[in-house]
Amino acid sequence: RTRRSLRLAAHTQAGKTATLEQLATSAPVETTYGYVTKLDREALGLPKTHYYDAVAIASGSEPVAALPTYEALRAVARGAYRQHKGTRSHLVASLPREVFGFRQWDRVALPDGRVGFVKGRRSSGYFAISDLEGAADRACDRVSEATTGAASQHAFDREEGGGSVPRQYVGGFRRRNVMNNLDAIAERIRHDMTTKTAAREEALQFSREAIQHCAHSIRAAHRGEFDDARDRLGQARDRVGHMAENLAPFPDVYYAGYVQDAQKEYTEAAAFYAILHGDPLPTPEDLGVDGAPYLNGLGETVGELRRYALDQIRRGDVARAENVLEWMQDVYEVLVTIDFPDAVTRGLRRTTDVTRGILEKTRGDLTVAARQEQLEQALRDFESRVRDER
Repeated sequence: RTRRSLRLAAHTQAGKTATLEQLATSAPVETTYGYVTKLDREALGLPKTHYYDAVAIASGSEPVAALPTYEALRAVARGAYRQHKGTRSHLVASLPREVFGFRQWDRVALPDGRVGFVKGRRSSGYFAISDLEGAADRACDRVSEATTGAASQHAFDREEGGGSVPRQYVGGFRRRNVMNNLDAIAERIRHDMTTKTAAREEALQFSREAIQHCAHSIRAAHRGEFDDARDRLGQARDRVGHMAENLAPFPDVYYAGYVQDAQKEYTEAAAFYAILHGDPLPTPEDLGVDGAPYLNGLGETVGELRRYALDQIRRGDVARAENVLEWMQDVYEVLVTIDFPDAVTRGLRRTTDVTRGILEKTRGDLTVAARQEQLEQALRDFESRVRDER
């Protein structure tokens, strides 16, 4: 006959020895044996349970009164890790983690009023019910006739003193009661998301329309059609105001980006119109926009001012172009002093860099135009003197 390996027993004994040594560092430790515990428990007239074994060990053969209650604790796995079953583990454990809504070690109340824990589950619906120590109680007639308390990481069993006294189980929740309001919660969330989506779609449409009206306003201002430019600005203002009002309950949608894009384009068009028309520069409060889109819109106004300055140069009005260059310089000098993180300014640093490039390029073009005009004037003066001398 082949001898069984003692390797696992050796590991157990080594672990026991290490545990006793560790405990001895903090408190006195004494060891005993199972047969001694049995003799003491029988001498005390106590039933055989883990609890009363502990009472017998602690009593040291002296008469002792058991506590009126005690608590039993059993660890409950978070998942179903057993892959096989059977005496030789030759059958695949095909049951899912939940069967008819029950998990292993769920606390259940039987139709006759008794309470226990689900020890074994069957696809037929008949479960094995036991206490936490695994002692079989009875099989549930049908799972549909039982209520349940979902097993948490630990299952508790509070037992009244005396093995024959009925148990009172505590802890856990009734799963069906917990989930009663799930549909109402989901419906409320669905309604909120539907409302938010509708506001978002409407804001996207307003944003597109506002940007289009701003582009038409800038084009009309370049042509000197200020009445048309002012009307387009009014329509853009209506769209921007509607976005701010409709998205006030939804700040996450408001700051998604497209609202700020519309505000930036509106600021650019309004500032460009005011500069060309000779009006005071509008404030963020006048336009109803935030500070960051306002500054970025001013930065983009510089690009339109360069285009306007080049038109004046082609028309020969270099003095007007020089005035435009001064306006561009004023905007840049303000933007360069705004030094905050991009998360606050929404990319203003890049806008400022682009503004500086446009400003320097315009300054170069205007310098060439001014020197060329001076040269032409000098040639005209020279031609006039030669003609007079003749």
